[in-house]
Amino acid sequence: MNDDRIRIPALDDPDAMKDAFYAALDELCPAMDLSVNDARATVDEVTITDVDLDAESVRIAFEFEWSSYYGCKDIDSCDTGDGEIVGVLQEGFWVFERFVPPTERNARRTRSSDHAGFSRQVA
Repeated sequence: MNDDRIRIPALDDPDAMKDAFYAALDELCPAMDLSVNDARATVDEVTITDVDLDAESVRIAFEFEWSSYYGCKDIDSCDTGDGEIVGVLQEGFWVFERFVPPTERNARRTRSSDHAGFSRQVA
């Protein structure tokens, strides 16, 4: 089994399969992009909002709530995000790729003269 994939056993009944996806939320979370542009953010809740299932693929829409706390400023932040994942039926399993976040670029090392059209503040 490939470690980069999440496998959920397929069921014959579409309604039961949808219920199985809802029940497998913890297993599906690693396939979801739960990224937030806040280094202190914590994802508080993930909810599947829709499951669109056909014979060979499934699209699962989701929403998530996140929050962060900046103690030195006594500031709370919170917001929601959404997204979707797509799985394919392979050998009796619904298979989803694990989400791999894009690598971050170090803005401190990027100068506006390095890249035409980009201007970034250099600390």
